[in-house]
Amino acid sequence: RTTHPMSDMEQEGVGVGVGGGWPTVVVDNGGGTVKVGWATDVTPIMVDNAKAKGRGGKGKVLIGAEIADTRNKAGLLFKRPIQRGFVLDTELQREIWNSAFVSPSLNVQPSEAAMLFTEPLFNFSSIKESMQELAFEEFGFAAVYRAPAADMAAFKACADGAATGFGDGCVVVDSGFSCTNAVPYFGGRRMDHAIRRVDIGGKALTHALKDSITYRQIDVSNETYVVNQMKEDISVVVEDYMGTIRDMKQAKGQHSLNLEYVLPDFGEINRGFIKEETGEASDLPDDSRKRKASGAAQTVQLGHERFSIPELLFRPSDIGIDQAGVGPAVRSAVAALEPLARPLAYANVVAVGGNACIPGFGARLSAEVRAGASADFTEVNVHVPDEPHLYAWRGGCAFAQSDGFAARCVTKAEYFEKGHTLCFSRFDGE
Repeated sequence: RTTHPMSDMEQEGVGVGVGGGWPTVVVDNGGGTVKVGWATDVTPIMVDNAKAKGRGGKGKVLIGAEIADTRNKAGLLFKRPIQRGFVLDTELQREIWNSAFVSPSLNVQPSEAAMLFTEPLFNFSSIKESMQELAFEEFGFAAVYRAPAADMAAFKACADGAATGFGDGCVVVDSGFSCTNAVPYFGGRRMDHAIRRVDIGGKALTHALKDSITYRQIDVSNETYVVNQMKEDISVVVEDYMGTIRDMKQAKGQHSLNLEYVLPDFGEINRGFIKEETGEASDLPDDSRKRKASGAAQTVQLGHERFSIPELLFRPSDIGIDQAGVGPAVRSAVAALEPLARPLAYANVVAVGGNACIPGFGARLSAEVRAGASADFTEVNVHVPDEPHLYAWRGGCAFAQSDGFAARCVTKAEYFEKGHTLCFSRFDGE
């Protein structure tokens, strides 16, 4: 199947900009975080897609938005509704969505609103049905549309074509919490047969960093939340991995990538930060910057971890995953297209998702794709948009405000009359 919302968008001119008259809430349902906001908002609220509790069952259960609001995040145990990219616990997903919907900045009234939410590629029919029941029967939204996050990213890439160089085709590289997908589009359609998946994402990187620090320095095996923040603060992707390893050995501890990271104590230090030579916190949240990294603070020394952990995206075999990395996945996806489509695909690669935020990700991906591409393809362009982790959500917002959106939705009345069959037909083209 090769369907995509762009394919007949312009023909369906019955919408009035936002859900046929209803305000539309857009939910990008990622494995790590849920991005939620009105289609007219500039930035969504972001909540952890999990519930958490203190180790040993101590403290209250924290749901979604409550996790970031709690002060003491030490030793939190997490339960997530999404495993390997798929929603396996619909009831927990309902609780997390509700924690965002009741936020004062949103105050979603489902009976008076439409909802667009994202799903994984190749989602199971049973999960689609459960999520449709959640949207219509549990929350009672007036109208609903669901689509893969990559589709929303591709829609925005094409909508931004004048500025970014995207035309009728592109490859979306969506590297998120659970996995990384290379998804080609051509002529307004998703080329399902050419999609390539790499089973490594932000979750695997966080666990690898935990293992490395625990083995070499101190036990952080129970500090998933803290280490995940550390990963986001310190990670970089280098273009020459082995060359950087050699440089660090020769530098004998004086390499520019070496740093000291101050761990939070959730008393005076609420968030970890990079310790500068002056002892001041680097460009991180105010509560961390207020305190100097004194000798009393617990720290870890980080060097090769800064680039060897994100290197797993390009070398999954380093942790025993028998798959090629992101670069070969893109080349394989493009090779599966018709010959006439390949030059356009190579010229329009857009990298989105949380891992695309890592400094150097775009440059490394560009180098790997260019190195393996045929000499016939002289133009290889990898575009990393601003705030790539929000790109799919913003694509959903753009789609929700397009003229064709209302015709692609299923209303609550239609759902209760025709059920899941209509949803599959309208959302998936089945």
